[in-house]
Amino acid sequence: MQRDTDYEIVYGIHPSNEVILAKKRKIYTVFTHLNTSSIQNEIISKLPQYTIKRIVSKNELDHIAECQEHQGIILQVEPFQFRKKPFCPIKNSSIVILDRIQNPRNMGAILRSAYCVGIDSVIITEKNSSGFIPSAFKASAGLAEYLSIMITTSLEKSLTDLEKIGYQIYITGFGGVSPYTILPKTPYCIVIGNEGGGVSPLTIKKRRILVTIPQITSRISFNASTAAGIVMSIFQNADKSKKF
Repeated sequence: MQRDTDYEIVYGIHPSNEVILAKKRKIYTVFTHLNTSSIQNEIISKLPQYTIKRIVSKNELDHIAECQEHQGIILQVEPFQFRKKPFCPIKNSSIVILDRIQNPRNMGAILRSAYCVGIDSVIITEKNSSGFIPSAFKASAGLAEYLSIMITTSLEKSLTDLEKIGYQIYITGFGGVSPYTILPKTPYCIVIGNEGGGVSPLTIKKRRILVTIPQITSRISFNASTAAGIVMSIFQNADKSKKF
C-alpha cells in the first residue's frame, strides 16, 4: 500500500497546506505553474528553505499528479509513516477500521470525518482496498496527516487483538441496533465495511455489536463515508469523557 519509492505525491491546496503545517514529513520539491493564485503563493511561502521550487506546465502537473485535480500545486514529500506498534486502550480510546473500502474518495472522506470528531486512530485493511493513495489523501483535505494509521493484512486478527486488550467492537451494517440507543463502552472500535458487501457476516457473529443507522426503508442505504461520519459523531458525542 505504501509506494516503493522514497517519496510520495501530495496535491491540492488543502492537502499541501496541512502537510506543511503538520511538519511531520520532509518536503523535497514543490511543482506549480506560472499562473499561481494568491492562495498558492501563500502556501509556497510557508515551505522550508531547502524545498526545491519548480515551475512547470499544466500538462506536466497533470502528468505528475496522474489527474487534473491538483489545483495547480503538487508536493513531493517523504512517505507517510504508518503505525507499527499496537494501539493502547488508554491513549487510543476510539478506533475506526476501514474494511475493504474501494473508493479512495470514500476512504478520504472517512479519514476527514474521523479527525473532525476526535478519532485519531485508524486501521485500514490491505486486501481489496483502494489503498492510502494521493487521491484518498486529497479527499481527506490533508487531515489524514494528523492520524495514526495502521495497515492490516487480516481484519479478523486485528479485531481479535483489540478485543483481547479490552476494546468493544461495533460493526456497521443492516439488522442491528440504532447508534442513538448505545452508550459506547470505552475503549471501542467502529468497523466500516465495503461499499457493496459491507462487513463479512462471519466477522459480525463473534459477539460483536451490529449498529444500523435508522432510515426510511431498508431498500436504500447510506454511502459508506456518510454512514461512517454519522456513527463516529454519535459515538464520540455519547462518550462524555471526550473533550472538544
